[in-house]
Amino acid sequence: MKALTVKQPWAGAIALGWKTIENRTWSTGYRGPLAIHAGASIDRDARHDPRMRAALADSPDSPDRMPEFKTGAVVAVVRLVECHQAAPGCCGGTFGNPDAVHWLLAEAVPLRTPVPCPGRLGIWVLPSHLAVTVYRGALAAYPDGAR
Repeated sequence: MKALTVKQPWAGAIALGWKTIENRTWSTGYRGPLAIHAGASIDRDARHDPRMRAALADSPDSPDRMPEFKTGAVVAVVRLVECHQAAPGCCGGTFGNPDAVHWLLAEAVPLRTPVPCPGRLGIWVLPSHLAVTVYRGALAAYPDGAR
């Protein structure tokens, strides 16, 4: 299973399905399942980011209180469906940066129990024993055990 490390609270916003565009400076040809790993560091300025505040305002959480998110662990599985250079009017979502490469994410499945592991730069491959745990955790997120 491929993985991508993202700083919190952005990894949590992806896990909750709020953030469906990940902004990067580089593209990838990979498409398919992608484990979202919450990095060890936290973007402390995120609580002031208007995009995060808008997402929180649309959620049951108070916009003045940032949810607590796990760090240093895989927190979700998504599907990477597209990757393209930003263009005027593309990706009508709140989180698209006009100067970035947009990674379009879909079908976010937050793990009930995050899977601790170290992250890496770029797209990386989860060790097989962790990939099995993440896969089982994603399946357990559904009441009937399957998508």
